[in-house]
Amino acid sequence: MAIQLQVHDKFKVYFGKTIADINAKIQAETADGTIAAKSIGVEYMEARNQFLVSVGYAEGQAGYQVGITDTVVGPLPEFNDAPDQLCSSMEAIVDEFSDVICHELFVDNDEVVHLVLMTKL
Repeated sequence: MAIQLQVHDKFKVYFGKTIADINAKIQAETADGTIAAKSIGVEYMEARNQFLVSVGYAEGQAGYQVGITDTVVGPLPEFNDAPDQLCSSMEAIVDEFSDVICHELFVDNDEVVHLVLMTKL
């Protein structure tokens, strides 16, 4: 039954130059508690120097305010032959946050791995 709380079929989409810009939009939109956010998708569009972020949410559930945070995990070449090291680095970052709902990875133009976390505020 617990998986049903994660199931969702609605989405909101945001564009912005930075994750911080998009975070402000997401926090504002979820502040009234009408959205039960469940997932995120993050795409960095190099050609536009812009982010596309989707938030998946469920209707008919109690909502809550969420935010997203962009953290640097490290240079991609360090992790190419060591996926366990990437996992360990991600887990160390997550330990600094509470109420993590979901995450997404992206790699920037400099081949730096970023971890974007959606957390309940």
